[in-house]
Amino acid sequence: MQTLYIDVYFLINFTVDILALYFSVRLLNIKTSFARLCISSGFCSVIAIIDVFSQGWLMAGALFIVNAIVVLFVSVGEITLSRRVKLAVLFYIFMMLLGGVVSLMYNVIDRFIGGIGLEGEVHNRGLLIFSLIILCSIGVLRGVIMIFSNRAADRTVRVMLEVADKSIECEALVDSGNLAKDPMGLKPILFISKKLAERLFPRNVVELSDIDSIGENYRKRIRLIPITRLGETHIMTGIVPDRVAILLDKERHMVDLTIAIDKEGEGYGGLDALIPLAVLEDVI
Repeated sequence: MQTLYIDVYFLINFTVDILALYFSVRLLNIKTSFARLCISSGFCSVIAIIDVFSQGWLMAGALFIVNAIVVLFVSVGEITLSRRVKLAVLFYIFMMLLGGVVSLMYNVIDRFIGGIGLEGEVHNRGLLIFSLIILCSIGVLRGVIMIFSNRAADRTVRVMLEVADKSIECEALVDSGNLAKDPMGLKPILFISKKLAERLFPRNVVELSDIDSIGENYRKRIRLIPITRLGETHIMTGIVPDRVAILLDKERHMVDLTIAIDKEGEGYGGLDALIPLAVLEDVI
């Protein structure tokens, strides 16, 4: 007769679920909280236990749907539906990968531990083996996340800028090191080249000259942005736009930030804009 230890089974499922969720949200750059991950993993673990005692494909299908709903709506906050679907797909991929790795490594390590004659109850030995597997899995998955994170940091995105009666699209370089903030409201900063600014704003706004001739519509938008470079602080002209949208997969994702005009540089790796990676956390 086969014995099932409910507490051990719950712990194993909880650990695998929270790892799969954690690495899924990390890979997709989705904001969440530790509490959400724990609650979602707890629900999924309970569902897994119920599934053990359930019979029939209808019940199994219903439990799968409930599990998917928990992953889609409990594990994360407000994001687009398309990103929720990506999260669910990635979660199940990680679950299958972890399941395969756990099964393979369990057999290998069990033979090794059994060969050295480790004493103790069977389920205690199983917990020890599982702990070793989890440690190895965390290391491997963290390496995968680092590789993909570096690629994400080097990517570019299409950005739409709308100010007053003008609208323009440009390619922006994603920069994880761009941590600048607008002192008024602490909004992230989108840096644009002087060349792009001259296409979007009047010349007196770009040069911040002949102040009296600047229209009222632009006066209320102007900000002075202190930027520190190589130990020196520079003041850049900032503009509060009407709209800024990230264009991805034929969708517009609105983001809230301030534009800063970089008069010193000629561009950013051949591009006219530099956007912080943090702004894209709820988009890509």
